[in-house]
This record gives sequence, C-alpha cells and structure tokens, in this order.
Amino acid sequence: MPEFPLLSAGGQGPELPRFALHGGFFQGARMVDVFLLGPFMVWFAVRSTQTPDWARFVLGVSGLATMGFNLRNYVLVDRVRTQRQDCCEALLRMT
Repeated sequence: MPEFPLLSAGGQGPELPRFALHGGFFQGARMVDVFLLGPFMVWFAVRSTQTPDWARFVLGVSGLATMGFNLRNYVLVDRVRTQRQDCCEALLRMT
C-alpha cells in the first residue's frame, strides 16, 4: 500500500493531520462505514426491485467505495499510530 504524506515533519515520513490521530471517534466512524453503512448500501442495491438500474448501480459502487476507502484510511492511521508508539517506547527505554 503506498504512503500518502499529508503533512511532513521535517521529511521524517508520512504525517497525518492532528485531528486524525487523536481520539477514537474518527476510527470508530470509519468502522461503522466499513461494517454497517457500506454493506447496507450494497445489500439495498442488490435487493431493491423498484429502484432504477442506474440508481442501484450507483448505490452498489458507492457502497463498495465507502468500504474500501474507509478501510484503507483506518489501516493507514493505525499504521502511523503504531509507528509513533513504537518510536516513543524505544525513546523511553533509552532514557
């Protein structure tokens, strides 16, 4: 998976905006999108019979995109958090 640096901390690698790393709200919202909203959109697109085909197609593709986009962002933020935690633990062991 490619790295997408948003804000660089002196060229030290990928950096995410501060709001994306603080608190679990954003990560929890991503998981709601991945496990509830996206699957519901796909299910509705498949099961709906009175909706036009073009709308079902758009809804299904949007549901899949919602799941993929939010899962990717969850993994990216989790990776950065883990790297920061490992770095902090290593610095604490050195002191």
